[in-house]
Amino acid sequence: LGLGTLLPATLAAEGAALAAEWTACQAGMAPEEGRLAGERAGLATSALVCGAAAVTAGPAAAVGGAIVGAALWLAGSAVAAVTARGRPERG
Repeated sequence: LGLGTLLPATLAAEGAALAAEWTACQAGMAPEEGRLAGERAGLATSALVCGAAAVTAGPAAAVGGAIVGAALWLAGSAVAAVTARGRPERG
């Protein structure tokens, strides 16, 4: 998995997360529920896109790709959570 896979996976995952958060907001859900829905959608999309990109190399590569995709999303979420500490909540 290279940049040609990771960049589209990141963009797709961010798009899915944004769509899930927006949908939750439109449904009247609490902001925290919307963020959780976005996290779930982003994690699933990242794992799916990276796994699908590696599927031509075989089942083990597809599983490995999905794990890389999930790790990519989780690392980004962790960095975002750490950098958000200490900032006032917007909204």
